[in-house]
Amino acid sequence: MEISVLPETLAVCRLRASDRIPSWALELHEGFVSITRTPDELSIVCPQDAVPPDTQVEEDWRALVVPGPIPFEATGVLSALATPLADAGIPIFAISTYDTDYVLVREQNLERALHVLHADPERQLITSGSPYEPVIGFSRAVRAGSRVLVSGTGPVMPDGGCPESTAAQARRCWEIVLAALAEAGASASDVVRTRTLLTPTADAEGAMTAHGEVFSDVRPASTMVVIHALLDPRWTVEVEAEAQLDA
Repeated sequence: MEISVLPETLAVCRLRASDRIPSWALELHEGFVSITRTPDELSIVCPQDAVPPDTQVEEDWRALVVPGPIPFEATGVLSALATPLADAGIPIFAISTYDTDYVLVREQNLERALHVLHADPERQLITSGSPYEPVIGFSRAVRAGSRVLVSGTGPVMPDGGCPESTAAQARRCWEIVLAALAEAGASASDVVRTRTLLTPTADAEGAMTAHGEVFSDVRPASTMVVIHALLDPRWTVEVEAEAQLDA
């Protein structure tokens, strides 16, 4: 399905059902504005920079839109967007108009949502949530048919920190790799090749031990090389993996 993204960052506002529609909403004559009144609330969706600071609001939404007009007799249009996003664990806020449907996703989920909705059934893009993925233009892993390729993976902790020892860093790298493989429907037993990049100050024995903890029974083809440096000066190790699934 063809979809496009509205340029504005939107806010979803809640006012009391008895409130008048505020002037800051009525005066928005350009861009996206949706105003809905029910017996329980007055809901306004509009550009975020128009909302005054004392408003109850959920911020940082982006709108995906299906080109319209969509005939009223058409079925399954909203479901075609909502279902794959739900399967990917992406929350949505849906709005329908006379002409078409809008699906709002959090700005932090926008790139992932587009990947999900544009995905080739033979090509699956896996994200780890890194802020660099949309900036650089890469995926943590890509499943192309029966192949799964995991990008170079550094020892990044959820809080942005980094373990101190090479062995602990390598274990964290493989933890991230295994999570990406699992999302692609693969596991360590499917891995056919690994690569380990070490800095001159790395503890090679520690990296080897961590590799063996994951792959001692799998025995993939493997390469370990020493390079000048890695992207983050705290890192002493970075890894890659390739897996092959049954066709």
